[in-house]
Amino acid sequence: MVIWTLCTSRIYYTMSTVAAVLYPQALATSVTLPMEILQAASQMASVEKRGAASRVRFLLVGRDRKPVTLGSGITLQPELAFADLPL
Repeated sequence: MVIWTLCTSRIYYTMSTVAAVLYPQALATSVTLPMEILQAASQMASVEKRGAASRVRFLLVGRDRKPVTLGSGITLQPELAFADLPL
């Protein structure tokens, strides 16, 4: 979720963290497409700061931290387990 704050006629927003849930046999685009869309939205939101660091942080999350093989055969390593996510 992006938190917007209006300050002296400019809009600033804080960094958001997005967790992509990994599960066996998932489509790779189920993970990558939302990441691409959110990254593009982050860049569009800060048009004045082209080339600036992304305001979206992505985490890969799984049932545990063991590698997960997607339907295409690509294997991804979760950075966190579900139990490690903040509430």
